[in-house]
Amino acid sequence: MLNPIFKLSILLICVLPLQTGALPVQAQPTEAAPLSEFQRKYISLYQQAQNPLDEFLSRYFQRELPRFDYVLQGLDTEISLPDFLNTARLYQQEHAGELAAGQETPDLKVGEKVVTWSETQKLLNAAYVMAPQWQFSPIQIGGPEKSKEGEKWYLSFRSQMTLQLPIYSLKQEGPKVLEQYSQSWEIVKLLPIDNLDRLRERMLFELGSAPNPSDGKIFLEELRKLSPFDQVFARLEQEDPAPAMMGIAAKALEAELQPGAQVGKLTNQVLELALGQISLFDSDPGNKVNQLLEGVTTLYKMQELVAKLRNNPEFAVKGQVMAHDLKGDRVTLSLPGGETPQSLGLKMDHGYKIVEYLGPDKKVSEIGFLKLRQLSEKDLLAEPIIAQRNFELGDQYLEYAKTDFQVNFRGGIGSLTLDPRLGPQDFQPEGSVEILYSLAPFLNWSETYLNLNGSMGMLSQGQGNNSNSLVAITLESGLSKRFHFRQWVFDLGFRMGQINGQLSQGVRDLSQSNIGGTAFLGLAYQVNPDFILGLNAGWRYYPSTSKVWKEGDKNIDLNYGLESNGPVASLFLNYQI
Repeated sequence: MLNPIFKLSILLICVLPLQTGALPVQAQPTEAAPLSEFQRKYISLYQQAQNPLDEFLSRYFQRELPRFDYVLQGLDTEISLPDFLNTARLYQQEHAGELAAGQETPDLKVGEKVVTWSETQKLLNAAYVMAPQWQFSPIQIGGPEKSKEGEKWYLSFRSQMTLQLPIYSLKQEGPKVLEQYSQSWEIVKLLPIDNLDRLRERMLFELGSAPNPSDGKIFLEELRKLSPFDQVFARLEQEDPAPAMMGIAAKALEAELQPGAQVGKLTNQVLELALGQISLFDSDPGNKVNQLLEGVTTLYKMQELVAKLRNNPEFAVKGQVMAHDLKGDRVTLSLPGGETPQSLGLKMDHGYKIVEYLGPDKKVSEIGFLKLRQLSEKDLLAEPIIAQRNFELGDQYLEYAKTDFQVNFRGGIGSLTLDPRLGPQDFQPEGSVEILYSLAPFLNWSETYLNLNGSMGMLSQGQGNNSNSLVAITLESGLSKRFHFRQWVFDLGFRMGQINGQLSQGVRDLSQSNIGGTAFLGLAYQVNPDFILGLNAGWRYYPSTSKVWKEGDKNIDLNYGLESNGPVASLFLNYQI
């Protein structure tokens, strides 16, 4: 009887090409439509109240989306953007004659603030307007915390900094919210405790007790009773936290917005995970796991906003197919006049749809999808992924922006071994979710990915008193490389990480962890620009290094350990976010 994975593989190979339109079709008569190219515009950052953090925000967008010019407008009006625009339009109506005649007009008065008409026009003429608002949560005082480098103790002052960033498209009928972006950072300010011994002597003399700083909560409670800490702490917790936290917030944001800072931090955390320095299963390092997941989320959310802006029809990069080299299977794309890949923020592996215009109504029809493989100052070289026909001069390309993240959903089998006396156990059901992050924009290595994979397998063996029920969770990180042959995709890679088994034997619950890795390769089919369907197989090696299991605080010798040394295989669905 055929293995279900094998049968599904045959279905994947035989049926998919017939269902996705990958075979060449007879092209309908086409007529080139007037070429609509990208035109550079500017975005205003409306500062309701001037904030130094807005400057860092402007620099981030200038780096990630340089196809716009960004204008910081510190109007400091203390009213919302829609209210300011209503005031400006009313002003236009009242001074319509003077404005039409080009006469000098009085300044615009908004509350107690006076704004020049030229500054107001700059805002009204913007393509988009961003209206950032920064907020700090009340300060939470904690500690003492000991420095990692030495014997120094610190008090911590923590606040959650939140950015609310509505992005408006200015319409004749009024501003329309295009995107509503939100992001948070934890801001931590550390205050060193100088002369700790003298401070404890004073606490003992005035309060009758001097807790050790290692007893953090008790120490802090006693310190709150001591002058001047009682007054200072109360003031910090009750007053506006912004003045106290703004300086450290600016430094934190500056670090976040440095080129490659987020990627570098994420890469280091993934490396720690692969080397076993971060554990998903131990309570102490759990905060590191949270930081890893928060880093992925932050990086994705920032990229998601930029991708949404890049996909807006008004600001998407568009141009014309110049040539299709059939021998090398590469397509040359034109660049908008006066622009370069750097000035537009184009990077390797960015995707584009190819369209043609059919009939007298110039109806748009998608005929293909390609990815950038080489960028020069004058044009772009791309690899066709999906093509209903060979591309030709007159076809147009439209930007199809995505983030650098992809996700794989897998279902299949994996190797798990417990008690070898109870029979072979290699082929056990397993499911997993894998996050892929493209390194191509940073390394200039096409289709190279940083992988973060989490899988869960189950094993049941024996009966009655000899039964074992195991749930094994594997968390791995690594690298993979993908090769495209049009819609067919071949990939290979490796991951390193740790496996944790939760074993149930009647009323007993035991656990054990091991370190190892997985080598894999796969064959897949790109169904459309968003989805890839494929089969992945490899070998997972997590040797058993101990026969001792944990049962609460006890060590139990079962005379066998958790092991995974065998094949893994799965069908997967890939989605580029």
